[in-house]
Amino acid sequence: MKTSRRTISIILGLGWAASLALPVATLGDGQGELWYGWTVLLLGWLGIFLGQFAWIANFLFAVALLLLVRGRPPLVWGMMIGVLTSLLAAHALSWTTIYQTGGGTAPILAYWSGFYLWVLVTFLGGAALCVASIEEVRHSAPATRAV
Repeated sequence: MKTSRRTISIILGLGWAASLALPVATLGDGQGELWYGWTVLLLGWLGIFLGQFAWIANFLFAVALLLLVRGRPPLVWGMMIGVLTSLLAAHALSWTTIYQTGGGTAPILAYWSGFYLWVLVTFLGGAALCVASIEEVRHSAPATRAV
């Protein structure tokens, strides 16, 4: 049985939403402060100033899911968005510091399930769009017969 793109999009979207409710990282010095996914989503844009661009993958992930649900992702745009989404999600694995409210940066002491779930579903969302884009070209190409 072939899983539909819509089903894949729903599963990935639910995984992304779950990652917002889960703990993502323990930050700071000493005992640290636990941050959840929704906090990282709201404040993640500050990571851009530290050279951490993974937060941008959230927007591309949403576009990737929309293109998957729509059904016929264009090859060039689908591949570009899919590859960029996956690369930015993988870039989150290099996340090591965060801005503190009092100024300066703090190290990340530990990563939790929300972090790994977010990286996984966002990366897979980009990969799924790439596969769907290539699959769409294969199905729309005229069939050739061997002579």
